Amino acid sequence: MPPRKKNTKPRTFDEHLANVVESKRSKTSLTVEEFADASGIGYQTMRRRLKGAPLTVNELERIGVVVGVSAAKLVQEALDDYGGDQDGLSKLIREHGPKMSVPVASFDDHKTRKQAEAAALTSEELDRINEERSQQVAATTDRELGTDEPPTT
Repeated sequence: MPPRKKNTKPRTFDEHLANVVESKRSKTSLTVEEFADASGIGYQTMRRRLKGAPLTVNELERIGVVVGVSAAKLVQEALDDYGGDQDGLSKLIREHGPKMSVPVASFDDHKTRKQAEAAALTSEELDRINEERSQQVAATTDRELGTDEPPTT
């Protein structure tokens, strides 16, 4: 029975980034050992990175110098590949970003909602709210002076 082939299709973003780096390395005709030396990254570390272990920004910058491409370009290529027919960055954030239980409303949504709430108030309710606001005094306000700070002399 022939040996079973390993599934080499990248799944994680780090694996996609490793594929981009490996592709750039192979175009330089450098061996992995030569590539590691040229970038100042240890050989074993480079082997792990090329298999999909997370790369640091510093490592990406060093690799970029060796292959003649910016670290940002390496990441962008990996994001393009990772996203497939979607935006790679959006996919990465959606899959690995912070998980929120409540959708975040935009400022415009909040403003529109507040305007609608204000429009629904009667004139008596608006007068009451304005009166309450005018009576609120900061804890540091001197009631006799009516200011936050004493006058300067």
